[in-house]
Amino acid sequence: DFRVVANVRNQTQIVAVLDRSPIKTFSDMKGKVVNLLSKGSGSNVNCENIFKGLGLMDQIKPKFLGFAASGRALGDRQVDVFCSAGTPFTIPALTELSIRKPVRYISLSPSEQKQLTSKFKFYSPKTIPVQKDVRGMKEPALSFSYPVFWYVHKTMSDEAVYEMIKIAANPTNLKKLASTAGYWKTLNGDFSALQTHKMLIHPAAARYWKERGVNVPQEIVKGF
Repeated sequence: DFRVVANVRNQTQIVAVLDRSPIKTFSDMKGKVVNLLSKGSGSNVNCENIFKGLGLMDQIKPKFLGFAASGRALGDRQVDVFCSAGTPFTIPALTELSIRKPVRYISLSPSEQKQLTSKFKFYSPKTIPVQKDVRGMKEPALSFSYPVFWYVHKTMSDEAVYEMIKIAANPTNLKKLASTAGYWKTLNGDFSALQTHKMLIHPAAARYWKERGVNVPQEIVKGF
């Protein structure tokens, strides 16, 4: 019932603890309270993939708090570990907490990073650089990244889809959107990841991106 119209941005996955926490590695999280975000959210799926992929899911004590609540819970020591998507490398709840209580990002080991990106093909290896806005982060952290796509429902007409993406992707309009939410500046027509997962592109969106000179894989362009 849905088709992709654009690649919005890449996200990473952040796993963090308070700076004074004894937790240094993922193995140290055994028996600890780990927040995996609200069930049903995309970030929850990605958090769970980490611990399932590393064989740790049955060795942690999971919590399922939302973004803001999880930041407060880490600060109040109600949870030991904070897990969340990064846009691309930070999340407000954690950055704000770090002003009062410095935090550290937990890095995957090279073998853990390879293990996860091999098991979940839609992840790519990524190193999160030190973030100056996150107090307590002093070293880069090995993680993974994944694309976030913009979808439309089948009830939208081809012309509506075409006009929508044409207006949104107009450079002048993108600047306005990016001033509100920075990730809009990365809106693009890179659909290479979709070929691996056999996800489909809306024909009207394909038409627009081709007009922009983008090479759109025709085999994954399909209407309803």
